[in-house]
Amino acid sequence: FTPVIATVSKWFTDKRVLAVGLTTVGIATGQMILPPVVALFMVDHTWQSAYILLAIVLWVTALPAVILLRKQTSRNPTISSNQQSDGTPVNNKDTLSQRANERSAREAVRTVPFWMFVIIGFVTAASFYIMLVHVVAYAVDMEIKPTDAALILTFLNVGLIAAQFIVWVLTRRLSSRFTIMMLLALQAIALFLLIGASGYTALIALGLIYGFGFGGSNTIRISMISEIFGTRSAGTILGLVTLAWAAGGIFGPILAGYIFDVSQSYDVAFLVGGLLLAMGATSGFFLKSLNR
Repeated sequence: FTPVIATVSKWFTDKRVLAVGLTTVGIATGQMILPPVVALFMVDHTWQSAYILLAIVLWVTALPAVILLRKQTSRNPTISSNQQSDGTPVNNKDTLSQRANERSAREAVRTVPFWMFVIIGFVTAASFYIMLVHVVAYAVDMEIKPTDAALILTFLNVGLIAAQFIVWVLTRRLSSRFTIMMLLALQAIALFLLIGASGYTALIALGLIYGFGFGGSNTIRISMISEIFGTRSAGTILGLVTLAWAAGGIFGPILAGYIFDVSQSYDVAFLVGGLLLAMGATSGFFLKSLNR
């Protein structure tokens, strides 16, 4: 994930948010399609066979794509500085600004924006897994059928995918910084509204809203790393920031389970998740260009 996103960030300057968003659509699409397909396969086969099938799919699809990507990179060594991958010239003003922003990973970790990315990545991942752990169980406790309750996560991914196609327009109108603040706040509101929510339709709608905010904010977060620190060390910086995401992914489910064990309430978990996202939205205010 990290080298692919770093490469896309280098290739596309003028519409980087859109390019990164379209790239990450593959993740949400895979999450929607592969689990049910594998589940159907396992009806008549073992889980060991399912893993072999997935390995074959990965070998046939991903490896050729990586080889083609490598050839394209070798064929266009100046693509990140002079033109986009389709040959379209990059705006000279944007190019000069990009070069002025270039920071090494060592320089980046000494800046406020880097640590704001760390905070946003951590709280976004933690809140996301709080949502995943609790929302289906919450719906089942409302006497909604488990199969219907699982559709909440499907609609969450629908919102996530929709955001990839729309969010770049928002960044053009509002700037990346204010858009990510708005989308993090939108996720927080969705979690707050889950407290006391009643009815299947309300849960579906809130899942859709949360997914849109999550997909959009995550895409902008990744894109802004190159926007603020330049592309020279984008892979390394993105890798460091991703450590915070991974830590949040570990912390979120554990926190969610502990909160429920202690309080026997989903509401408290949703409240904590919303407060974490509010902290992330506040951190977004400090994601400013280092040249300002």
